[in-house]
Amino acid sequence: CLGVFGLSSYTTEANLMDVFSPYGTIDKAMIVYDAKTKASRGFGFVYFQEQSSATEAKLQCNGMELHERTIRVDYSVT
Repeated sequence: CLGVFGLSSYTTEANLMDVFSPYGTIDKAMIVYDAKTKASRGFGFVYFQEQSSATEAKLQCNGMELHERTIRVDYSVT
């Protein structure tokens, strides 16, 4: 699982799928939302079927710009 941090409030799960799917098959992509306001909390997770896909995605996507925000991608324990 990869954690994706620094997301814009405009970024959707579909956007995460578009960005990360070139690196391998994704089981799930999710953005974390505030329970009360329903606004994005600015981070999410991408679950790959293969560890090697997650490794490549982390290398290629960490520091990239998405919706005018520089994102940070790192391994997550969730």
